[in-house]
Amino acid sequence: KTDVPAGDIERLRTAVPGPRNVVVLGCTGGAGQTATTLMLGHTLAAYRDERVAAVDVNPGSGGLSRRVRSETPETVTSLLANADTVHTYAGMRRYTSRLQTTGLEVVATLDDPYVQTLDDRDYAGLAGLLERFYEVTVLDPAATGVARALPAADGMVLVAPASEDAARAVAMTFEWLDGHGYAALRSTSVVVINGVSKRSLADVD
Repeated sequence: KTDVPAGDIERLRTAVPGPRNVVVLGCTGGAGQTATTLMLGHTLAAYRDERVAAVDVNPGSGGLSRRVRSETPETVTSLLANADTVHTYAGMRRYTSRLQTTGLEVVATLDDPYVQTLDDRDYAGLAGLLERFYEVTVLDPAATGVARALPAADGMVLVAPASEDAARAVAMTFEWLDGHGYAALRSTSVVVINGVSKRSLADVD
C-alpha cells in the first residue's frame, strides 16, 4: 500500500453514487480478464472503506475461483437458488470467501455447470442481491455470458494485451458494444493494457 501515490489513493477512495456493478471484459482470449478482475477487486477492497465483492461467472481451469482460498462450497447458482433466504450480511457471507489480505469477498463458480445457463433475469437478480450488501461488485463473465451480464452493469473495464493485435481487438470490441446498445457504457469504460514490458512498448504506444 505504501508504494501507491497519494493522488491515486485519493482517486480510489472517490465517493460514488450508490452501489456499482462493474463488468470486466477481455477484448480477446488470453488478454488477462480474470487476473484484472482479481487485482481490481483487491485494490478497491484495500483502499475503500466499503465492502467489495468479485463474482466468478467464468468457470474453467484458470478461473477466478481457483486463484483464491475457498471458505465455502457454495457457488453463484446456489446463491441465486437461495436468494429469497438471504436477508442479512451474515447470511450473505455463507456464499462468499473473504480474502484476508484485502478483505475482498469472492462468490465462486468452480465446476458449477449451471453457470452457463444463467439468463438476463439471473444476472439482474444477482446484481440486485449483491448491491444490498456491497458497494462495489466486480464481475468476471465467460464469453458466452457477456451479453447477459452487460444489462446489469453500470461500469466496464476492457482488458487488452500489450501486443500488435490489441488495437484491432479493442476496435472490434467497441464496434460490438456500440452495435448492441452499449455505446454509453463503452464511452465511460476504462481500458487496461495488460502485460506491458520493454519489448511491448512500441505496441502499447
